[in-house]
Amino acid sequence: LALSFPLPTLLGAEESIRGDASLYFRIIACAMPFTLGANMLSAAIRCAGDTRTPMILNILINLLNICLNFLFIYPSRELTLFGHECSVWGAGWGVGGAAFASGLSTAVVFLLFVLVLFRKRSPIRISLKERFSFERTCLSAVWRLGLPVALERATVSVAQIIITAVITGIGTTAVAANHLAVTAESISYLPAYGVAVAATTLVGQAVGAGRKDLAKRFARLVTWIGILVMTFGGLLLFCLAPQLIRIFTSESEVVALGTQVLRIVAFAEPLFGASIVASGALRGDGDSKGPFFISLATMWGVRITLSFLLAGSLGLNGVWLAMAAELCVRGLIFMVRLYRGRWLNIDLFQTKKS
Repeated sequence: LALSFPLPTLLGAEESIRGDASLYFRIIACAMPFTLGANMLSAAIRCAGDTRTPMILNILINLLNICLNFLFIYPSRELTLFGHECSVWGAGWGVGGAAFASGLSTAVVFLLFVLVLFRKRSPIRISLKERFSFERTCLSAVWRLGLPVALERATVSVAQIIITAVITGIGTTAVAANHLAVTAESISYLPAYGVAVAATTLVGQAVGAGRKDLAKRFARLVTWIGILVMTFGGLLLFCLAPQLIRIFTSESEVVALGTQVLRIVAFAEPLFGASIVASGALRGDGDSKGPFFISLATMWGVRITLSFLLAGSLGLNGVWLAMAAELCVRGLIFMVRLYRGRWLNIDLFQTKKS
């Protein structure tokens, strides 16, 4: 919320859009507790073995967001539906309406997640009749597991802000092409995050059952599945790059530049998949420090450094070449860590052996 005021300026936004950008950040910041709650409960339910319920509720967030954007962004107006004129109410809040729609969607789904916890069939059902007390062992484990993940996300976010500032300096066309290319690229790597959730759940449950041999097999197998999925995604990204960019814009310069950068990153998608899924597998056994240090080293040592070096001569292509190089390095390091197997010796709860 505090950063929402200077952030648009720091990112190099034009003065005409700084007010709307700041408003968007402020509204989204107020919705952060609901976002955290929804993400936390979704992860807890998934790790307990139920991946269907979080899938349904997370789809619901997007459907609600679409409908509420339609109502809160635009003013009341007349629309023609199936040949009939009808009046549609609208708040007309513009950018603020988009942010409010996102926040409200997340808040509604968070409350639904809470209700799921009270269902009889919930894998982690809770009751208000039970008494829950803080346990030092549990809180210590949460700290050791959660802090590196939080630092990793903070590190990546700050790095992305810096890279965005670099791209802003290249020009408006580069900013537009980068934004659309990032959106289009997500189509190829989102399935890998689904595989990563499966990796975390399978490895975590195998470790909980005392079957570290099975955890190792699950981790390796699911990571290779992720690599195959992302190889196919990278192939589609390379072949369909122009069509994907044209979904969002018809500007020829933006389409041409967006196509170039998507084809650059397409070659890095298999190893990007390796890093996504292997990271999920490692966290299933409580290894969060490894992914943090790997992301810290590659993001700042490779991507940002190369972005500064290449942006001046190659423009947006240079920034995406830096990203592709970083994704490849990160994927290779994750594979080495996965196959070395030292993560299997991590004792998250630091139990004493007799």
